[in-house]
Amino acid sequence: MSEGILHKMMIGRFWKNWEMRMSQNNNLYVDPEDPTVKRYAQQFKPVNGKSNVEIAKMLWKHINDNYGYNLTKTWQRPYELIQSGVGDCEDYVFLISSILPHLGVNNFTIIAGEADVNNASELHVWMKVDGEVIDPTAKLGQNNNVTYKPELEFDMSME
Repeated sequence: MSEGILHKMMIGRFWKNWEMRMSQNNNLYVDPEDPTVKRYAQQFKPVNGKSNVEIAKMLWKHINDNYGYNLTKTWQRPYELIQSGVGDCEDYVFLISSILPHLGVNNFTIIAGEADVNNASELHVWMKVDGEVIDPTAKLGQNNNVTYKPELEFDMSME
């Protein structure tokens, strides 16, 4: 069996597991009702007059400024990321997704797929708010050279 086919099979299995895990347990990972998340979200209020995208970008910047990055195979729940201060792409997206409803942003999309940067492709998780990419692993405004290739999309409605 060629290495390319084996790689494609592994990636396919990865996405099936991701989809199953999110479909069965998304309330573990996007959890606006968690008491730690509720308290944490208070620091971002009030957001009067800000658009949904501006609010999401405010959180994106907050992640960039206050959290360390460490790639792991383990998904953290939002309260675990708040406590540890270190996470990776899905952890950041889960935290932002858990805070957004507290700030009046109730509809967004979590996306898992591949991100191509400088001809290198990696598995990645990002989100969209009102159609705009929010990628908290990139520095705010510095993801212009990234090509996003969605594999799975999870429309989140918190209303």
